[in-house]
Amino acid sequence: MMFLKEILMFEFLRRSPKPKPASSKTVLVIDDEPTTLKIVTDSLSKAGYDVLAASSGEEGLKLAQDRNPDVIITDVLMPKMDGFMLFKELKRGEETKDKSVLVLSARQNVGDTFRRFGADSFLTKPVDPQKLIAEIEKLTTK
Repeated sequence: MMFLKEILMFEFLRRSPKPKPASSKTVLVIDDEPTTLKIVTDSLSKAGYDVLAASSGEEGLKLAQDRNPDVIITDVLMPKMDGFMLFKELKRGEETKDKSVLVLSARQNVGDTFRRFGADSFLTKPVDPQKLIAEIEKLTTK
């Protein structure tokens, strides 16, 4: 199983967009799966974004409150505070309620639910790096 993850990571990074000039935009990535977290953060860094990473919903909420990212990317299925609970807390918080949120999940059926709750975007895993960067660009220019 680990070998497959390494192959997927290599392929993901190989297909990642070419580096751009630094954007000064900050993206917070929240995912409890270390391989996915690394793939997404590396791809965003390579594209010129400042990236914050959190491996739990609780850690992500604290970073969102303390560091004021432009976009928040979150997984759905995480222990303790899952993506639904995190999203609810983000939308309740004065400093985070207007932040753009992109939801990543292997479960395509949760996308409509998050959109109804106010998520700005939804992508399925494994995410295509070019689609991810395109979505982040849209969210940081709206």
